Amino acid sequence: MEEFRGRAAIAPLCRAASACWGDRATLHPGNVWWSALPRHGTIDDWRVAIWSDSAGPLAAAWLEGPHRATILATATHPKRDKMLGDAAHWAVKHGDRHELRTEVLEADRAVVAAWESHGLHQRRSSANLLRDVRDLTDLGDPAPLPGYRVRPVRDTAVDHAARVELHVASWSTTIHLSDFDDGGYAILRQSPYYRPELDIVIEGPDGRVHGSALTWWDELTKVGLLWPVGVRPEKRRMGLGRAVVLSALWALRALGGHEVIVWPRGDNDYPGPAVMFAGLGWASSGRTIALGR
Repeated sequence: MEEFRGRAAIAPLCRAASACWGDRATLHPGNVWWSALPRHGTIDDWRVAIWSDSAGPLAAAWLEGPHRATILATATHPKRDKMLGDAAHWAVKHGDRHELRTEVLEADRAVVAAWESHGLHQRRSSANLLRDVRDLTDLGDPAPLPGYRVRPVRDTAVDHAARVELHVASWSTTIHLSDFDDGGYAILRQSPYYRPELDIVIEGPDGRVHGSALTWWDELTKVGLLWPVGVRPEKRRMGLGRAVVLSALWALRALGGHEVIVWPRGDNDYPGPAVMFAGLGWASSGRTIALGR
């Protein structure tokens, strides 16, 4: 077992996420990089443990600070349950054993059991996420509205600034202002799992961008993670989200992808994205539950 801290933990954790990918996996390398952006806290607090054999990673435990943990292990390994138990033990030992929490796929009973054996149990939560997956066959026509066009982000300072402004506008509310900024976007573009051709925007007749969809690309698994997707509040319910998402799927397929995953909320407080993704061919393979002490 090897341990890593801070920014040095990103690459080994991403390799483990790829190696452990399967139909119950919850961690894509894109999730790791998105969490590594400055807006998500202090990466200096990260601790990661990796269990490997000569062929590569077999299991991992990730602490995003003392209170939040994730464990994973290869889907088909005969000792998966034991490896998950070892990962949970490490996380409890090095995290805050009194306030440690995690979110897991309810259907992955091995992960749930590993945590329960170390004192974490399901906690009431008003929100949960759906693990929605889709293959890249039978893609529809993006068909944006007349006067709108879908394109990748250009590698210019002007387009980069417009992309950041769009994200902030799409993800801010009257009580919460998104803190995504130029520095975070610059770090995002340095990720080996970022591809410019998968950073899609939809431009309106006014020359401004009004919707966006980013797909993170894992070359090893050929699976894309669609996150984030956003449309300006005043431009919603016009089909722009559908157009930009379908365009992103076409771009992912052209790159060689065969599957894409997205995590919309599954509760009734914010059902719109889940409804849209279901209408575009995604199928849910489970929901998350919160565990803690």
